[in-house]
Amino acid sequence: MKQKADLLGVSIDKLSFSEAASFAEQALLRKTQIKIFTPNPEIILKACKDPSFLNVLNSGDLLIPDGTGIILFSKIKETVTGVDLMLKICELAEKNAKSVFLLGGHNTAEKTAKKLKEMFPQLKVVGFSEDLSSCYNLIEISEPNIVFVALGAPKQERWITENIKKFPSINIAMGVGGAFDMISEKIKRAPKRIRDIHLEWLWRLIQEPRRARRIFNAVFVFPIYVLKEKTRFKK
Repeated sequence: MKQKADLLGVSIDKLSFSEAASFAEQALLRKTQIKIFTPNPEIILKACKDPSFLNVLNSGDLLIPDGTGIILFSKIKETVTGVDLMLKICELAEKNAKSVFLLGGHNTAEKTAKKLKEMFPQLKVVGFSEDLSSCYNLIEISEPNIVFVALGAPKQERWITENIKKFPSINIAMGVGGAFDMISEKIKRAPKRIRDIHLEWLWRLIQEPRRARRIFNAVFVFPIYVLKEKTRFKK
């Protein structure tokens, strides 16, 4: 039984990166279906204001702690970022001869597929689509074992929840947000030394000033909500 941390009603798994990777690999080997979601502070704020999205998010089989704010306000010791777990799952897919399909992104799916093939030469990338109307036939024909969905929250989590059962070949469906942007190098990821001191949000703000409101919500609004919730329960 996995231990959980509750943040504003979202049940996040208390797993290290290696434990999360092992959980995903077991789904591939046992051919079970799992949904992996990557809640960060911004996604948690959306969920606490939208009960239907909260239910969808909590229906995930693995909810990884993707964000420094989650680590600060829970007893989870290690951040597990969506892009790192996605790449690890690709490594596991290559090792176990499993196939991958990429869904979503903004003019990045094809380049992400090419980058993944460069990183994992034996990885079977069986298709990609940025068009939701045509993706169903492509997924049905290609029969992937893993689908990475980069539609942004809550769209990607809702799509996975509504559609995973339609495709028996899928063992892992994972919402990956902006991971395609980073892997395709559309956006340069913060150097590891910046990530290690939990300042990746500042790096993103400098690169993408248009994200200012989203980053403000994650860095400032989220802590206020969490502290209010903790205070309410102490009364």
